[in-house]
Amino acid sequence: MSDARSALDRLYQSLWKIGGSVCDGFKPAEAILNALADDLNTPLALSKLHELAGKLNRAQDTEAIAIKGELLASARLLGLLQEDPEIWFKGNSEHNHEWTDDKIEKFILARKQARLAKNFLEADRIRDELKANNIVLEDNSSGTIWKRK
Repeated sequence: MSDARSALDRLYQSLWKIGGSVCDGFKPAEAILNALADDLNTPLALSKLHELAGKLNRAQDTEAIAIKGELLASARLLGLLQEDPEIWFKGNSEHNHEWTDDKIEKFILARKQARLAKNFLEADRIRDELKANNIVLEDNSSGTIWKRK
């Protein structure tokens, strides 16, 4: 189960990075259709799905939109990637009443303020507390994003 979750995390991560709206009107990838036509070769179809995700990670602009659409259309054939990536990673905060989205955002803001004040011990403490509660932070050029493990 853990390996399956990790594989889905990688696929959702590709979609999450590209963001944007749902891509309708795209057809599944030919390689995935061929794999499924070959005695329902699901392992091959899944590997082709991961290849598409890798291609999406390297794509830019309009090419990324087309690849995202193809990835989603292909995944839906297999019954995958039907959640919004943000919901997949952040989950439904109703499951953990103590760690609501608002509380997490407040901790992230406090961490940001600690980092600006060069109080790195406090910033690390906040990150560690979030991590201990299965909340992973990812810093990038546009700020900090988070997801539940």
